[in-house]
Amino acid sequence: MNQIKRSIISAVGILMLSMSQLTSATIVTTSCVDANQCSLDELINGDATIGVNDVTFDNWMEQINNIYSYNAVSDLESNVLLDLSSIFVTGIDAVSTGNANEFTLGLQFSGFEITGIDDGDEEEIELGAEYTATAVNGTTITKATLEITNHVFGSTGAFVQAQLDSSLPSIAFETFADTDLNEDLIKMADFAAVTSLDLETNVQLGVFEEGSLGLFSFDVLFTILTLDNTPPPNNNPVPAPASLSIMLLALAGLHLRSRKNSN
Repeated sequence: MNQIKRSIISAVGILMLSMSQLTSATIVTTSCVDANQCSLDELINGDATIGVNDVTFDNWMEQINNIYSYNAVSDLESNVLLDLSSIFVTGIDAVSTGNANEFTLGLQFSGFEITGIDDGDEEEIELGAEYTATAVNGTTITKATLEITNHVFGSTGAFVQAQLDSSLPSIAFETFADTDLNEDLIKMADFAAVTSLDLETNVQLGVFEEGSLGLFSFDVLFTILTLDNTPPPNNNPVPAPASLSIMLLALAGLHLRSRKNSN
C-alpha cells in the first residue's frame, strides 16, 4: 500500500515537473509539425504562429512569390511559384546583450537555394511575406536587425538580398552580398519602444552565370526590454504529453483499486 502511494506521488511529481518545463519553453510553435520551426506553408496557409519568449510572430500573409528562369538553349522564359513548404522559419532564443533587462531574439529564414544553372541560363527567386511581432507582459521592442547568415556562392554571377520594412515605426533597410562585393551583410535600426510591429520581409537571390547558390539563410532579430533581467518564458501554453497524462490516470485508478481491496 505504501509502495503504491509512493509510486503515485513520484509519478505526480514527474508529471508536474514535465509540465513546468514545457510550459516555460522559450520557443513555442502552434499548428506546426516541429516544435521550434515552421514552414512558410504552415505559417501562411495554416495560420501557424511562432512564439519566442514574450514575443509572438503571427498573422502571416504571402506578399510576393516567384521563380523566374531563362533557358539559353530554348530561349524560353518561365515564371513559377516557390514551394513554401521548402522554406523554414526557426525561432531564435533570447540572448542577453550585456545591458540590464535587454535581450535579442528573432527568426531565421532558411531553405533558399539555386542549383544546376548552365552557361547562359538564369534563375532568380523573389519571396515576400507580411507578419506581426507582438510583445506582452511588459516586454517592449526597441531595435530591429537584418543579417545574412549563410551564403555559398557556386557561381561568379550570384547574389543574395534581404529586406525588412515596417510602417510603424518606420523602418526600411536591406542587406546585400554578391561575388564582387561580399559585404553589407548586417543592418539595424533603433526606434522608440513599441509592443507591436507590422513587418514585411522580402528576399531575392539569383544566379546569372553557370553554377549555383546554396545554404542561404538570413536572420530577423529584435532587441527587447523586459521588466527584469531574466528572459521571460513563452506565453503560449503547451499541453502536457499524452503519455504522462495517461500514466497519471492509470496510477490514480490503481490507488482507488488498492483502497477498495483494503476495505
